Amino acid sequence: MSAGLPESYPYKLQSVLRSRYTAQDINISNEGLAAERAEDGVRRLPGLLRTLSPEVVILLEGVNDLVSTSAVPRAVGFVNTMARDARFSGATVFLCTLPPQRPGGFRALNPTLVSSFNAGLRDIARGEGAVLVDFNTQVDLNLIGVDGLHPTETGYERMAQILFGLIRTQFER
Repeated sequence: MSAGLPESYPYKLQSVLRSRYTAQDINISNEGLAAERAEDGVRRLPGLLRTLSPEVVILLEGVNDLVSTSAVPRAVGFVNTMARDARFSGATVFLCTLPPQRPGGFRALNPTLVSSFNAGLRDIARGEGAVLVDFNTQVDLNLIGVDGLHPTETGYERMAQILFGLIRTQFER
């Protein structure tokens, strides 16, 4: 089980969670795959849920699917299935919108596709009772790298802090 590379948001999140909850065994398993499409993720997730039995599932999926307007509903459908599967497994689901993308970056997507996809994710969060993690509005463009798509290391730190705040709100009652 690995939280990923030290510059990744899962690794950074695990670090802050372990610092806060010293009496608990906090382990994050970063199961994200580079360049994965939601269609592939929806096939992989049930096995991961059975194997790992997570208490919390953080879903940040779909960016690699946004190639055209017609692809958005399909990607939203796959993410909806993943959120439902995770919820049915007993996990609390944190559903993440895509962070903003830097215009002009060589990997940046069409902003209309990102906006439409994120709107679909907000609907899924409401329908599935998931905690919405709105990276799109809470991550500044200056935290997105030169490729226009991937956050900088500071951007990943910001993402971890956003998740940490929501986790505290959800579980520290």
